[in-house]
Amino acid sequence: MDYIKRFFKLIKFKRFFRYYLVGMFFLIWISFLDINNLLTHKKLNNSINELKNAKSYYKDEIKKDSLSLYKLTEDSTYIEKFARENYFFKKEGEDVFIIEKKKR
Repeated sequence: MDYIKRFFKLIKFKRFFRYYLVGMFFLIWISFLDINNLLTHKKLNNSINELKNAKSYYKDEIKKDSLSLYKLTEDSTYIEKFARENYFFKKEGEDVFIIEKKKR
């Protein structure tokens, strides 16, 4: 009688162990060996975050440039200031001195 109980326990353990092995194989396959594994997902999430940061940066730059463009088309004093700072324009009889800082 004791042998029969041991036999049934062994059969139950083998069934459980088989499902356990299949489950572990599935988890390892999905985590590391599949095309859409965890490492790929991590890399893609990092690149998505970088692209979101770049998107917000470029949106801010577009706002700055559109404001500058509006000022350049509407305000003549801003045009004069812009030309003096960026293209070193000057008025007649005026001297321009360019001072550059040393880089460390």
